[in-house]
Amino acid sequence: MAVVDPATEELYMPSRWVKRVRSEEVCTLHVQVTSELSRKSRNMPQARLGVSTGPDSSDVVDIFNEAGISSSIVVYVSGGYWLDLSGDISAYTVQPLVAHGHTVVVVHYDRAPTQTFTQIMQQVNRSIEWIVEYAQRTKKKIWLSDEGTIAASCLETQQLLYKYVED
Repeated sequence: MAVVDPATEELYMPSRWVKRVRSEEVCTLHVQVTSELSRKSRNMPQARLGVSTGPDSSDVVDIFNEAGISSSIVVYVSGGYWLDLSGDISAYTVQPLVAHGHTVVVVHYDRAPTQTFTQIMQQVNRSIEWIVEYAQRTKKKIWLSDEGTIAASCLETQQLLYKYVED
């Protein structure tokens, strides 16, 4: 078994960097704050929630500000691969983006252990494929972001976006 250098491990634990609250309180506080901000975003009049993107009932995205004046769709793949978080509490980034005219799409997916990593990738890819088609219809650019590594891990997603750029 490899020995982990404590200083290196510290670099990978952002919850330990926070100075305003104790490190053991950070995750709980994060969920509370993101939940409240997401609730406010999901109650916005320009929110279209639970838009189907594939064959499974949980293949959905939430779309905010479809009539946005910017030429961009900001896509956010929600975090929480293992157990915590969900698409429902991942709309906390929406309000400032909408205020600047952007359309925002939050991608939902089923978490582990309900699905394997491969199944999560397939579900996210189905949503991204739908979003690429949506962007082509609305003639907007896509900005992809995520809280963790799900979107970045999707090779198929990268290929879809690359083809979209080429087209």
